[in-house]
Amino acid sequence: MRDYRNRARVDIHTGGPKWTPDLFVWDEVFYYSKYDAWTRNRIAAGGRKTIGKRVVGNVYFQREDNQISSPAHINTIALLVEVRVQ
Repeated sequence: MRDYRNRARVDIHTGGPKWTPDLFVWDEVFYYSKYDAWTRNRIAAGGRKTIGKRVVGNVYFQREDNQISSPAHINTIALLVEVRVQ
């Protein structure tokens, strides 16, 4: 069984004042050989802000459409905090 997924992402640097976040949008599709089909699609849009040398915060809206699982449509608002270890 082979599974495949691909995510295309566009990042937009907004520039400007120090506290202006960068914006992003991405779309991710999933192929499952078990079903011989592209069964899932996720799309997201949001903002990303560097808070310090090692901390980055992301807030975004994500929509998932799934042909196999239940529920078939999921909407989420996410907060992701990245801590970079050097």
